[in-house]
Amino acid sequence: MSVTNYISELGEENTAAETLVNLFGRTDVGKAREHNEDNFVICQNIQGNDWEFDEHALKLGKLGCVMVVADGMGGTNAGEVASEIMVTTAKTMFQQVQTLPDSSKGVKEFLVKVLQKAHQNILEHSKKHPQTEGMGTTGVLAWVIGNKAYVAWAGDSRVYLHRAGKQLRPATDDHSMVWQLVLNGHLTPEEARVHPQSNIITQSLGDPTNAPKPDTKTLALQAGDRLMLCSDGLNGMLDDAELENIMNQHQDTATTCQELVNQANLAGGGDNITVLLMDVLETSATTESTYRDTADQVKDKLAMQKGVLWGVSLVILFFSIFLLTRSISNSSSKSSAADSALAGGAKALDSEKLRQIWMNFQKKKQAKQDTVEKKVDSTNLAIVPNSEDSERTTNRPEVNPVLVKALAEQLGKLLNEKAEVKRQIQQLKIKYKDVPGDLTKLKALEQRLTDEIASPLLSNKVIEGTNKLRAPNTVEEYERTKNTIERVEANLVIIQEKMRYWALNPSNGRR
Repeated sequence: MSVTNYISELGEENTAAETLVNLFGRTDVGKAREHNEDNFVICQNIQGNDWEFDEHALKLGKLGCVMVVADGMGGTNAGEVASEIMVTTAKTMFQQVQTLPDSSKGVKEFLVKVLQKAHQNILEHSKKHPQTEGMGTTGVLAWVIGNKAYVAWAGDSRVYLHRAGKQLRPATDDHSMVWQLVLNGHLTPEEARVHPQSNIITQSLGDPTNAPKPDTKTLALQAGDRLMLCSDGLNGMLDDAELENIMNQHQDTATTCQELVNQANLAGGGDNITVLLMDVLETSATTESTYRDTADQVKDKLAMQKGVLWGVSLVILFFSIFLLTRSISNSSSKSSAADSALAGGAKALDSEKLRQIWMNFQKKKQAKQDTVEKKVDSTNLAIVPNSEDSERTTNRPEVNPVLVKALAEQLGKLLNEKAEVKRQIQQLKIKYKDVPGDLTKLKALEQRLTDEIASPLLSNKVIEGTNKLRAPNTVEEYERTKNTIERVEANLVIIQEKMRYWALNPSNGRR
């Protein structure tokens, strides 16, 4: 059976399955913003071009339904325009869908094309309307076909899948600086949620210097599941446990959706809030894996075969090494001095490889061990206290003064660069005082210097007095201080790139 025929039959089987859902969506300006830069759209029946939603039981059509959320950014630079372009692009492209793609891979590729097309449309709009230059948006889509939700996203707008008896966690990974730290094990999700740099995203639609690379995922749905798409105005105000609690307390789709918005506002409403909910009321058990196409199955089979081949290859390799070692051992008395040296070199090399593999495996574990247990020289992080000083210490290693000095120099360089950027902004504000658009951009950049440079250094107690390094007393304080300085350095680079892009730097200005 060909892949196309297989998918054709899958499509019919999915259509025959009684998948009933409730759909609802809500957006709110929040408590801190003057206008709403979020946008969303729901099509409850792609086949019927029905771009509305009904909280009452709805049978999914042959082409399923789609949910879209876009969180605009740019403030006075028209973030709401960018998010509107995103949802309009999605609507236009889905209106052209007549049949399902040939595979689940094709479904996800289509979703990626929607995001990429929205990105291009935003850039084109910015060129035609310079006053909107610098605008951008996140984008997240969920195309639900039968009992599968195909998801694609760029930015930090999220998808959650709530299932009874399972702890609620995001189904998507934010494209943001802090979430990357979560994935690397440096932050917990809760620490990331309240982090000062939680608003810095690494992907967006409309950024001319960084084309988005959307991610995709397939989620299997079952009766009782609740699929949620949201902007960070929701999960930025409420943690996952609070979201789960609200979902558990309310069964009605519309009520739950509104209560999520209400609670986010009660928690501060620091951003625009958008929530889309789909409750899966019923789905046929026979379709639990219906839209898993042949291409996916072949991929898994090839991966398994590859794993088996690797395993067999390793067994053969180790057995060959064993025979070679045994042969070398048995013939050692007959070998020349040169042959013995060569055999010894081979053994040493093999030993070194094994040692390196073990070292790499233990790297993270070793990094977490108490530095005070090791003897270190003057270039290491900590100095082991002398035994006679033990009564005057708290058994915590002292930070090496050499590293503290280097940290102070790093901070000094950062502050000098910040001062230079601020000086340039002040000069440009004078130069462009009669150009409202550029003056607004400059004021926004100046505010970012405060919010993303000065504030983190102060709140994390990196500086004291007149921009002087607050010397760390422990290894933990040193690491925390260094991490803060490095994050702030990254923020400054972003601000400098913004200046270059907006062509506000006198060295390459357009005016």
